[in-house]
Amino acid sequence: MRAEQFARLRIEDRFDEAFGFAEGSVRAVRCRLRPPTVEDGGSVDWGRVGDVVRIDPEPIIAQPGRPWSVPVLASLGSLDDGSPVNVNADAVAGRVASELDAAKLVLLTGVPGVMESMEDAGPISELTAAEARALVTSGVVSGGMRAKVEEALRAL
Repeated sequence: MRAEQFARLRIEDRFDEAFGFAEGSVRAVRCRLRPPTVEDGGSVDWGRVGDVVRIDPEPIIAQPGRPWSVPVLASLGSLDDGSPVNVNADAVAGRVASELDAAKLVLLTGVPGVMESMEDAGPISELTAAEARALVTSGVVSGGMRAKVEEALRAL
């Protein structure tokens, strides 16, 4: 079972209003190939990794009679020639939420959330956009959580 299928089934167990499709993600998420970058003195070729350029909402708009449905998308997109590319899942979620003017953006993660330090008892329960930007700028929010926070900010 693909991850997208598993996520859709789990959401349907809870809310009964999920729809998922890898093919729809490829049609909806338009990308350009990520250019090579220089990191630690060496060149990194990202291969078939895309950066989101735009979202075509048509393939993922809620279906008639299901206005509160939850789209579950694979982290795939397509280039202008239609060929598929891998895309950062947080980037897809943030851009889709923004394009569809979503009521909520849910990002799944293996960590408890944004924390000021690893010694904290738990995540910060609420952040303003300015506070989130300050945590990113200061380096408190880094790694995979940085991508999630940046995409959440973009979705605003």
